[in-house]
Amino acid sequence: MEKISAEWFKHLSNKEAEDFKLYIRSCTPIRDRLTEILVKKLPVNKEVDYDCPSWSHKQADQNGYDRAIRDILKIVKIEP
Repeated sequence: MEKISAEWFKHLSNKEAEDFKLYIRSCTPIRDRLTEILVKKLPVNKEVDYDCPSWSHKQADQNGYDRAIRDILKIVKIEP
């Protein structure tokens, strides 16, 4: 059986969780499209703009943004 992130159903009772897992599995087109959208938001190559006085803050912000997208991608992905 496929592995689904517990983030989807950890707030539900056992019966509700099983029903919700079936629902999540049936939403493949939505999960696939969301994955495409999120992957496009990740940078292709990371360039640091050292000319900007606050480059380290901008880089930290970008790193946090990238990490959040990767976390969401992990939740959306269903492993075989």
